[in-house]
Amino acid sequence: GGTIDKMESVPGTRTALSQEEFFAQVNRIGLSVIGQSEGIAIADKKMYALRDVTATVSCIPLIASSIMSKKLASGSDAILLDVTTGTGAFMKTVDQSIELAKLMVSIGTHHGRRVAAMITDMDTPLGHNIGNSLEVMESMDVLKGHGPADLTEVCLQLAANMLVLADKGTPAECRAMAEAVIADGSAFAKCKEMFAAQGGDTRVLDDYSLFEQPAASFELLAEQDGYIVANDAEKIGSASVLLGAGRQKKGDPLDFAAGITLHKKRGDYVKKGESLATFYGAALCSFCINKRMPLKAYRKLASRLRKVKPLFFILFIVLRERDKDTNNTSKTDTMFIFGHCCLEHVADNQLYIFLA
Repeated sequence: GGTIDKMESVPGTRTALSQEEFFAQVNRIGLSVIGQSEGIAIADKKMYALRDVTATVSCIPLIASSIMSKKLASGSDAILLDVTTGTGAFMKTVDQSIELAKLMVSIGTHHGRRVAAMITDMDTPLGHNIGNSLEVMESMDVLKGHGPADLTEVCLQLAANMLVLADKGTPAECRAMAEAVIADGSAFAKCKEMFAAQGGDTRVLDDYSLFEQPAASFELLAEQDGYIVANDAEKIGSASVLLGAGRQKKGDPLDFAAGITLHKKRGDYVKKGESLATFYGAALCSFCINKRMPLKAYRKLASRLRKVKPLFFILFIVLRERDKDTNNTSKTDTMFIFGHCCLEHVADNQLYIFLA
């Protein structure tokens, strides 16, 4: 499921707010997450339907305009985009992701917004959970300070760089701010406040047993000793859809409790008989007829550990430089690839460079 499906796995949560309700909530408590409504980017919904029947769903200019139309309509003056790349992302290659990121940043800059895009690795799932309520639980763990290291790192990078874009301080200061609100509990408290404002039962965020529980579960065991070469994020995502965590066609009902918990990930050593993953959902009876299918998501186990690529980020932004003689601005593009990223804030809030 998408972000809205995950939100709605918290009982009672409303995501179909009007534009007026959305703005009022943001002004009152500082944040809101909503789905597309009839009052926001009205033409986009019609264009999206046309893309589906004209074989243009993968058209990058149309993807960029669809995403940015909603960002611009929501009134944000600073926007940080997380563009995923890899087997589990819509953009399968880094080049495609860079093309999309550049275009979206350009659109936002053209409309007077401060925009940057962070391209993140989605060759393997972040964290351990795949599914609607499962991912909400893991997200709450991050806000409580004991989430998975890879997911926590991406969240901190996004939060810190968004604060830099909002001119709240240097990269180091903004990173420290993000870490501090997790440490003191205020980040989790703010998240609960948002869910409460949108009608959600926030008790489930403290006590996960109050979430809808899965009807069945299945343990996937390793068939041999070895190192995990890769977790194929696309196949794992497809498996979660078959379990009921996503839709195979528009209008399909969701099983909010369905999904997958990965106990072993890329680079881990496993022994024969150890648990690789647990699958949850009412659809398990038909799903497990051929247990070889979920094993394919793990690729083969290797007797020796191959080099495991680190979590990587690419940041892209349009730089605007002012000519001292004409006072006109010229636009240049830049990006940098490295293991862990930061935005370096330079000069009069107009210029950003990227440092490893």
